[in-house]
Amino acid sequence: MKRRWLRKLFTVVVLTAVLAVGVAWLVLRASLPWLDGEFAVPGLQAQVRIQRDAQGYTTITGQDRIDIARATGYVHAQDRFFQMDLLRRSSAGELAELFGSRALAFDQQRRRHRMRSRAQRMLNNASDEQKALLKAYTEGVNQGLNALRAPPFEYLLLRQQGPHAWREEDSLLAVLAMYFNLQAGNAVSDAQYAWLADCLPPEMLAFLLPQSTEWDAALAGDIPPEPAMPSAQQFDARQLVALPGSGHRPLALNEAAKLAAPTPMSMHETVNEAMLLAMPWETPELLAQNRAMVGSNNWAVDGTLTEHGAALVADDMHLGLRLPHVWYRLRLQQTEAGSGPNSQNLSLDISGVSLPGMPFIVAGSNRHIAWGFTNSYGDFLDLVSLELDPQDPLRYRTPEGFQNLEQHTELIQVSGGEAVSLQAQESRWGPVIDTDHRGRPRVWRWIGHDNAALNLAGFQQLEQTRTVAQALDVAHVTGMPAQNLVVGDHHGNIAWTIIGRIPQRSGFDGRKPQDWTQPNIQWQGLLPPEQVPQVVNPARHRLWTANGRVASGEGLQRLGDGGYALGARAAQIRDRLMALPNADEADMMAIHLDDEARFLTRWRRLLLDILDAKALGTNKIANASERAALRDAVLQWSGRAAADDAGYRLVREFRDGLRQRLMQGLTAHCPAPNDQSFRGNPQAESPLWRLVNQQPSHLLPKEYPEWRDLFLQTVDELAQKALADSGDIEQYTWGARNQLQMSHPLAAALPFVGRWLSMPVQPLSGDRDMPRVQGRRFGASQRMAVSPGHEESGYLQVPGGQSGHPLSPYFGAGHSDWVEGRPTPFLPGPAEHELTLVPAR
Repeated sequence: MKRRWLRKLFTVVVLTAVLAVGVAWLVLRASLPWLDGEFAVPGLQAQVRIQRDAQGYTTITGQDRIDIARATGYVHAQDRFFQMDLLRRSSAGELAELFGSRALAFDQQRRRHRMRSRAQRMLNNASDEQKALLKAYTEGVNQGLNALRAPPFEYLLLRQQGPHAWREEDSLLAVLAMYFNLQAGNAVSDAQYAWLADCLPPEMLAFLLPQSTEWDAALAGDIPPEPAMPSAQQFDARQLVALPGSGHRPLALNEAAKLAAPTPMSMHETVNEAMLLAMPWETPELLAQNRAMVGSNNWAVDGTLTEHGAALVADDMHLGLRLPHVWYRLRLQQTEAGSGPNSQNLSLDISGVSLPGMPFIVAGSNRHIAWGFTNSYGDFLDLVSLELDPQDPLRYRTPEGFQNLEQHTELIQVSGGEAVSLQAQESRWGPVIDTDHRGRPRVWRWIGHDNAALNLAGFQQLEQTRTVAQALDVAHVTGMPAQNLVVGDHHGNIAWTIIGRIPQRSGFDGRKPQDWTQPNIQWQGLLPPEQVPQVVNPARHRLWTANGRVASGEGLQRLGDGGYALGARAAQIRDRLMALPNADEADMMAIHLDDEARFLTRWRRLLLDILDAKALGTNKIANASERAALRDAVLQWSGRAAADDAGYRLVREFRDGLRQRLMQGLTAHCPAPNDQSFRGNPQAESPLWRLVNQQPSHLLPKEYPEWRDLFLQTVDELAQKALADSGDIEQYTWGARNQLQMSHPLAAALPFVGRWLSMPVQPLSGDRDMPRVQGRRFGASQRMAVSPGHEESGYLQVPGGQSGHPLSPYFGAGHSDWVEGRPTPFLPGPAEHELTLVPAR
């Protein structure tokens, strides 16, 4: 009897589990987009055809640009609405409404920017044509969302009723989220400069924070001289007294390796691992930590180097890697007036990547021009420390006297809890965001807060641009995060410039702290288009950018320095291009995948020199065998950041360890805010290499009796870590550390099914300071090479696939091309699905 009841109970449990799985599967399937059929959509003026190829690459064909915008919103919502929701919420500070109190600290920080109010103001200033386009896109988003048989599955997992409808200003918030991602790091570097300036003599400050190095690969101009090394009279590290509790200490190498590794893009330290992936937009502090892993590249060759005479443009914008991926591959086709929906006569044929949330192609080709971006890292943000009225802390000093701070109440909705009120303050220069290292309220004077931050007209005009000259005119009036634009046309012309608005400063260098109560310290509007630097059809027939310094002299002064990347990557791309007598798409892919570690070659020589006969010694030296094994692995290094190479990882982590120890040791006396530690700016290679080669005794942190002690202690801890992690130094490979971790935001919160929401974990070649920049959660967000008018020969790789839905046939489609470096065609393949939208009668 007992066994019979147990069998019945077991049967009931199994059937219940099967039923639960079946219901979950049906609910998941109900949130999949429609791929085929015909749907009536209110607001359409004429029929629109939506086709998808084998990888989900979407083609939208219509007779009217407004209709195409509506259809774009429709497919973005059905494939990517949760991603769009995170974009607008991260920008506006509204994530706690989805994720509860864990996201509250992040929202409180973002609400101080009052971005939703600013987006509404920007929308009000838009032209009627721009408003009509956004209105159609917004209606399309909501129509696509409502056409799903169930809300996107993420809302079920979060126990939410469903998403809020898309609003027109939400599209602007999506772009403003990219402003945070691309420019908020300016605030960290400026704050760091300010507190170091308070404790270091000018000579040491200039030495530790150079603005250029011998690696610079600007398009024009000479490399500025490096700052002089301070004398013992100017700065003596042997006499420094480290502040207790300052957070500064020589790091053990395992800590240094962790800091140097690509870190999860988190929203706040209090958020758990599941939320780390859910909130890909970083706090300024984390932006500073992650700046070691920047990597966007673009380049072009003119028509003299191609077989067909058109320019050839390549681009790989690097961003955080997660599912669904940031870009959505899209082709937009508009048939000529009166030619019918199936006509091959096109007035618009543009292909590339779009940002879900916006109705435009971000980077790609329109048959006449091709273009791509890298983050420019100019200086578009200044920090203003307010001097408050001693009698009234709500008043602050201006050049004209004390003025009142504006007060704005922001109400933050919190899922599962009560709403939280925040009092945001606004000055004439911008919102109060935090306090400086002296405790004064600190304001962001930021182009991202201004009405000029966004101008949709530029995106529209770029679609119809026919020549490089026209593209430059459009670039200089476009409102977007300022980027390096490399553009080429079908005539063979190429050019570089900055696309996006640039502040025009008066009376000061934006890098250094300023007294904004002085009347000569101010922004004087925007830099006029004729003053924006540009390079057109250079004599070398080639252009390149890689987040480093591109301009020189007066042009550099106008752009400022917002933390340019080390020039080693740009120099390697330049040299690869200069070695090509002719160029085609295969040559471009070879540069995309170039993982030669030229930058670290001299560090390998240094490490081998340190591991000399004296260091290896005899059996009397306790670490002799470990040192010998490390030396053998370094000798066998392939010269590349190869996944199976231990030598590369050892050389890289040796350099990182020295950098951590020296930069922190030389600033151990500085009262750093929030226990921050100084790790050097992106140009730290300049002081670091000069220190380890010249070995001045007065610049050696006093923990080490001699420079050789510093070197060998770093080596020994590296060897110990390698043995602890891998058991054998030869197995301490780069791929064991550099493993792709690309997941849906909610994967970490679902331990039993989370692996179905992730791409395979696999070792990858590539690293920083080389063209193939690759981290665990950071890498090329797309790889593209295309000649306008010859799109059929181009390629466009995107990791992760077109859909973030685990039951979609497009989840992960094309991802293996990205991993293995196979060129995915730039244009969509034959249509496998077709959805037709028709006007509602």
